[in-house]
Amino acid sequence: RVLPISPAFRYAFFKFILPEMTPRWRTKPSDVIAHLLGHEGQGSLFEELKKRGLALELSAGTWIDAGGWNLFGVDIKLTEKGVQPESIEEIGELLFTYIQILQTQGIAEIHHKERKIMADLNFKFQSMSGAMNHCQRVARNMQNLPSDYVLSGDGRCFEFDPAECQEIIKCLNVSNCLVLVADSSAVDACDQVEQWYQTKYSKGPLSDATRQRWEACAQADTKEKAEAQAKERGIFLPPPNPFLPDDVSLRPITGELPPYPVHLTDDGKEPVVQIYHRQDGTFKQPKCQIMMRIATAFTAVGDVRRTVLTKMWADCLEEGLSSYAYDAQVARLAYTVSIMERCILVAVSGYNDKMPTLIAKVAEAMASKDDVPVAIWDRVKERYRTQLQEAIAKQPPVQQTVQLMNKVISQFSFTPEQKLETLEALDRSDLQGMAKNLFDDCFVEMLAQGNLTPEETRACAKSLLGPLEVKRKFEKIPVEKFARIDTNLGVMVEKGRNAEEPQGCVIGLMQVCDNNDIDKCSMLQVAVQCMSQECFTKLRTKQQLGYMAGAQAYGSVISSLIIFVVTPKNPQMVQRRMAAFLDTRLKELSSGDLSEEEFQQYRGAVITEMSEKHKSLSEEFGENWEEVVSRRFTFGRRLRQIEFLKTLTKDKFEQFLKDTLCETKAVWMRVEQHAAPDPEEDGTAPEAPDAPVMEPEALAAFRERAQWVSFDDSIVSNVSSI
Repeated sequence: RVLPISPAFRYAFFKFILPEMTPRWRTKPSDVIAHLLGHEGQGSLFEELKKRGLALELSAGTWIDAGGWNLFGVDIKLTEKGVQPESIEEIGELLFTYIQILQTQGIAEIHHKERKIMADLNFKFQSMSGAMNHCQRVARNMQNLPSDYVLSGDGRCFEFDPAECQEIIKCLNVSNCLVLVADSSAVDACDQVEQWYQTKYSKGPLSDATRQRWEACAQADTKEKAEAQAKERGIFLPPPNPFLPDDVSLRPITGELPPYPVHLTDDGKEPVVQIYHRQDGTFKQPKCQIMMRIATAFTAVGDVRRTVLTKMWADCLEEGLSSYAYDAQVARLAYTVSIMERCILVAVSGYNDKMPTLIAKVAEAMASKDDVPVAIWDRVKERYRTQLQEAIAKQPPVQQTVQLMNKVISQFSFTPEQKLETLEALDRSDLQGMAKNLFDDCFVEMLAQGNLTPEETRACAKSLLGPLEVKRKFEKIPVEKFARIDTNLGVMVEKGRNAEEPQGCVIGLMQVCDNNDIDKCSMLQVAVQCMSQECFTKLRTKQQLGYMAGAQAYGSVISSLIIFVVTPKNPQMVQRRMAAFLDTRLKELSSGDLSEEEFQQYRGAVITEMSEKHKSLSEEFGENWEEVVSRRFTFGRRLRQIEFLKTLTKDKFEQFLKDTLCETKAVWMRVEQHAAPDPEEDGTAPEAPDAPVMEPEALAAFRERAQWVSFDDSIVSNVSSI
């Protein structure tokens, strides 16, 4: 047993030593074994562990493969119940029961065939990877594989060898098993300390009772006995995967494809959904991506209870579908239902052949997910509780500082403490009527791209939204709103959530322009390029204020410049130096100190980055989705920015800096360590005067009088592109 740092880190690791797999690259026996042990569908080990309230997550596979051996593991994230010693015995018994099925039945050829089909498809239709990752992968494969297979040998499965699989399965036995349990409650049991990180632990052989219980699973030494034993414990091998794509043909293209998504007009009825579609003619893969943004009046009021309740509804939905949807995930067909402030996001992506089947099942669950089983509610609530407790106790300083910034500029922003308090007060019965609450007054915007025709896109929308019986009553879409900062607000200060965290964080925010102003947004990108390199050089390298330091553009409604440093030093001193750097650098850039050659380099770097072509459908979809979710609908915005930047002169850029950034007051957010180091007033770097600390009353007064700006909230927006 090991004593973890975080009380929420509860795991059981079952480790086995196997022969090295690299020489077995043609058959990959450990991959198919890992697939079966890590399966999450009906009858799986994980499904049974969840039913018994013992596990939250499970994965299986290789940790190390080198030097003649392989470290193979089944890793299980545990519930509070699952970490108890008697539960570990129960988990081990179920694991070795499943292994005994494999031992007596062997690996069925259908399971190998399914893995081979997907491996071949994924290799054939893989997206372009980054140059660095590709080179590293190929260089590694050149050491281990024949030259003809350096591109395909690590991913594809070429042969099926049942005897070799059996050889590997025989190694998965109790005598060859190391069990590691991470348990924060095992303080008294962990009586040893390792020398490097002073981690407390204990070690010893399995108890006789535990060993006998686990080894008894192997006594079911025939196929019939093993099946009966497994059936009694709720376990069986997975049936054939119904989501494997059969049709991977590309849809025919009629006429000239538009370069950007187009708005599919409705049938003249009052609009409840706006659909944007682009059939792919670039990447030529039998895949598509669909995203729906469901703006709902239920979550529009900024109520923390409704926000937490909607998240619980979405998480229970996914948990209830997890065993069904796992086969789809294996077949590279995925969906998510998530929430943002004021809306629900539904995403589906992957091979498009069986996508309608998955969409129909998701829609059915969304329409009826009121009566949630107790086990699912308890499991989801414990998982969410753990996430919030970790955020409260161990939230990284940079995340806490961004959250502090949202307290200033976001209309609705809830802390982990508020969400946890709300969660604890919720009951399973609170989900009654949620589908009606969410979909009785909503508006849907959908983007579909890939191997889909307009007709298929409309059919997907109908199959998802039809069962929900969506209605729209509001005239304006509920959208996020952000405060426009028009005065010197000073600095927001908080102590870090983690008392033992040695790092603090400082962020400075300067609001620059409306995001719809493409010219100013483009010049802001050049300003960020000018600032970020110097920020890294001076604040990180020369002054050594922190390992993470930089500047970037931020914001989807109001485009802003933020400068940030994550620091082990005194954050108050760091903030003064950041403010001095910001003031000095802006004066340099706007007063003629920037040479024409330097300007051309900075401008050229931005143009080069923006001109890089998309490597995958996902990248192209992401750019277009940003236009939908921000409700700008300016498809082709990036190319418009490039055209503007090509004509941008140094004089115009300097004038922009003088008129905007130099006249903009920064608001500062600072998260301090509990034991912040003393300031280093050594005179080696300039420091600005201290900014006044913003008290809660001053923040409340600002938010009361602030001008709140938002996305376009009209029901039907104009779609434009270059």
